[in-house]
Formats: sequence, C-alpha cells, structure tokens
Amino acid sequence: MENRVISTNPVLDLYTKLNSILYSTRAKRDGVALLHEHLKIENDNYNKVVIVLSLFTAFVETLKSNLDLTDKAIHGTTIAHASGIAPIFLTTIIGIISSLMKFKKFPERMEVLLKSREKFNSVIVKIRKLNEELNFKKIDDAKRIYVDEIMVAYRESLLEVESNIYPDVRNKYFKLAQKNIIQIEKDDIKFKDKLDKLFNNDTIIEIGSNSTSEEIELETINSP
Repeated sequence: MENRVISTNPVLDLYTKLNSILYSTRAKRDGVALLHEHLKIENDNYNKVVIVLSLFTAFVETLKSNLDLTDKAIHGTTIAHASGIAPIFLTTIIGIISSLMKFKKFPERMEVLLKSREKFNSVIVKIRKLNEELNFKKIDDAKRIYVDEIMVAYRESLLEVESNIYPDVRNKYFKLAQKNIIQIEKDDIKFKDKLDKLFNNDTIIEIGSNSTSEEIELETINSP
C-alpha cells in the first residue's frame, strides 16, 4: 500500500497574529521604558548627591574664609586642621562619585534604551494601523505589509534590545512590564463594564430647563 504525505500550508489568522505581536511588542517596549526609568532615577540620585556635596563644600570654604577657621591661635589645632581637611575630603568624595557615574555610563545606556523604545513604538504604530485598516484592504496587500514591514521592523527591534540588554535584566523588566499590561487590561475591562451598565440603564432622568449644572450632576449621581 502506497503511503502518501499530504501537507497543507498553515492558515494565517492575520487579526489574531497582529494582536499577539502587539501585546508582545508592548511588553518589551514597556520593559525597556521601566529599565530606562530605573537608570534615570539612579543617575538623578548620583547628581543630587554631587550637587549637595558641591554646595556644602562651597559653604565650608566660605565659612573657613570668613571666620578664619584655619587660625590655630583663635580656634585651636583641632578646628584648624578639620577646616583645612574638610574641603579636600568633600572634593575627593565628589570626584569619586563623578568617576562612578562615568564608569556606569548612564547617558549612553539611556540613549540606547530610548532608541530601542522608539523602534518598538514604530512597530506598534504599524501594527495598529494595519489592524484598523484590515477590513478595508485586500488580504494579499495586508499580508505583504505584515511580512515586509511589520515583521522586519519587529525583528530589528528585538535584535536591538537583545544586543544591548543582558538576558537577566531583560527577564526582570519584561516580567514587570507583562504584569503591568495584565493589570491595565483588567482595569480597562472593569471600566468598560461600568460604562456598559451606565449606558444600558433604562432609567430616564428628567431635568428641568432651569436646572443648574450642580443639580444635573446630583440627579445623575443619585439615579439608580
């Protein structure tokens, strides 16, 4: 008996596929944004410390000059030595923090993340545009846009992120982004349910022509 293998091409459900890629792209875009936010906060904290120490160093220098704190005859040896060492100590701390900031390369890393986020945003815009026009385009044209534009941009965005963010960092922030998106969708569903209940309410509220805006708002709130 002759064995025959029948192969069929998989059916592409473009609408489902677009939504799947949309959520995947949103999660990765939001993960990149969360990492950027984390780096920005860390960079800002370093800058705040440097600013405070710089101002305090200037204050110590001014105080030392005006009160002549380095004069051992007036203030004693301890205060004279401390007032002389304090600005040097503070300046050294500022230099250490500034060196750490350069070592961590906050601006460069944040710039890379911004570029990655822009690429994901571009993919999201293309997906949403095709999704909205899906019913008005020929299926062959829609598939061509999906393959030649969306998937190409999507792959480039993934490569950008995978090349610049370590796997453990991606895992951490992508998980946070996925949780946020799930919570956003749950809140959106609750909001839509409340709107449906409001719009499907058959109770007619009669409002007099002389009613004020406060009265209208009160009647709306008190309606069942």
